[in-house]
Formats: sequence, C-alpha cells, structure tokens
Amino acid sequence: MGRNKELRKKIAGLDRSIQIHQQKVDEERAKPVSDETDIEHWQSEIETFRKRKERLTRRLLREW
Repeated sequence: MGRNKELRKKIAGLDRSIQIHQQKVDEERAKPVSDETDIEHWQSEIETFRKRKERLTRRLLREW
C-alpha cells in the first residue's frame, strides 16, 4: 500500500475517533447529572486526535 494511502486511512480513523468521542461528550452532557471527569477525559483525547490529524495532514501535503 502506498504511503499516501496509509496516511489517508490514518486520518480517516482519527476523524471517526473524534466523532465517536464528541458523541460521548454530547450524550454525557445531555444527562441530568453529567460526569465532568469523563467529559474532560474525552475532550482531552479529542484534542490529541486533532493534533495528530493536523500533523498527518501536513505530512500528506508534503509528500504530494
């Protein structure tokens, strides 16, 4: 598999992870009493996924 294809697959996986974690945050906030510890954890992971996605995107653009 080509390098660009691998990078695109990783980026797509990060997009899915971001979406899943954001859904968890939204569901937790919808509860009458939400667990802020879980929300903070998921938001931290979302930020990590976004930063990794940015780095991979820059790498993908460099290889074009």
